[in-house]
Amino acid sequence: RLLTALAGVVEAYDVVLLDCPPNLLSHLIDNAWTASDVVVIPTEPEYDAVEAAKRVRQRIVAERGNLNPDLQVGGFLVNRYRTSLSLHQQRAAEIAAIEGAGATCPVLIPELAAFKDASELAQPLAEGGGRGRDMAALMRDVYRWVRERSAAVMAPAEVGA
Repeated sequence: RLLTALAGVVEAYDVVLLDCPPNLLSHLIDNAWTASDVVVIPTEPEYDAVEAAKRVRQRIVAERGNLNPDLQVGGFLVNRYRTSLSLHQQRAAEIAAIEGAGATCPVLIPELAAFKDASELAQPLAEGGGRGRDMAALMRDVYRWVRERSAAVMAPAEVGA
């Protein structure tokens, strides 16, 4: 149903984001994956989150034949990253090792109040002052990476088609 609802709409966009709750056994996840070409997995640089990201990747690889044979793992986004924590640096390296460094967004999204403030106030990041504008620029870089990475992982599938 979701794929049908998106037909004729998604062509106008470079990227369509389907944000789902982090539950691997959800019909919402299955519907989103069925309607998607590429999955980018957000994760925090914490042990349990890294392990969960690995399980998400494993399920996509194992189940894509049942859900969407063309579904590709685009990579990982590291969020709530604290540069001052050496453990976060270690976990970011572990995330990069899951699919290779090129599959992890080079923009490590920091944990900042600007995100929460913008969400609570229902306003764009760029309207949130200095840190909000900085975060808006960071998110543009994330968007570019997602767009370029999605095109890169889809290219081999298109060649084989």
